[in-house]
Amino acid sequence: MRRLRQCWLAAALTLAVATAPALGASQQPDVIAIRALSASPDQFANRIVTVVGRFRGRSVFDDASGILPPLEKSPWDFVLRSNDGGVWISGMRPRGDNFDLSPTSAVDAKIGRWLEVLGIVRVEKGWGKCTGTAKSSCTQIWIEAMSIRAVTPQGEVSVDIPAVRQDPPRVIFNDPLAGETDVPVTTAIRVQFSRDMNETAAFSNHVRVSYIAAASPPLPKFAVTYQPATRSMEIRFAAPLERNRQVKVELLEGLTSRDGQPLAPWSFSFTTGR
Repeated sequence: MRRLRQCWLAAALTLAVATAPALGASQQPDVIAIRALSASPDQFANRIVTVVGRFRGRSVFDDASGILPPLEKSPWDFVLRSNDGGVWISGMRPRGDNFDLSPTSAVDAKIGRWLEVLGIVRVEKGWGKCTGTAKSSCTQIWIEAMSIRAVTPQGEVSVDIPAVRQDPPRVIFNDPLAGETDVPVTTAIRVQFSRDMNETAAFSNHVRVSYIAAASPPLPKFAVTYQPATRSMEIRFAAPLERNRQVKVELLEGLTSRDGQPLAPWSFSFTTGR
């Protein structure tokens, strides 16, 4: 175990609830513990809330994700954690001034950055993805985010967080497929990774595309882009490829995941159509 010093919010993870439109000056929003949201979801459905808690992502080592049914509403779904439970946040990428978090990063989840989320409570009955619960009584609760910002809690608390080491990144999908034939000469090449990749790396410096035959003409110029939402890289050519040619795609040494683990050199080939 590694001890990580974290700050503790004096209000200890509460929800400030207000109906829309905004409350009048004489009205005070209800303040509830996060467990009350799970206990009485209908009371807060479609109401604006402010949630303060620790970012826990979707990491499998964290029990907050385990006790909540999977949400899968957007690529940015993540759990915000309190001592007595957790709530899903959806619809907005968790980044802002001085923070950029990945819901699938065990490192980001382990650090547990404090966030304040403003959004609308959504409640769905008979949630089909619940496990171990009758479908008729299963209720899914999440907050549809309107804004996310980092906050600095007050006071201090020591938190034990398990050390996590994820596997190195690897290629999990490519299009065209390895060995595929009769591929259109106007094709783009797509490669998807198992981990979030380091976006600051110049992908084009670590990608090589070539015709396999020694007497082949020069390959058209190409551009490489990385899409973090899908963990995928795309290669697009400035002109059509030559017909009936074997094309080799290589990912060279130097590409890493966001936490610095290297991608092993990798390659595949395909053949264009006549």
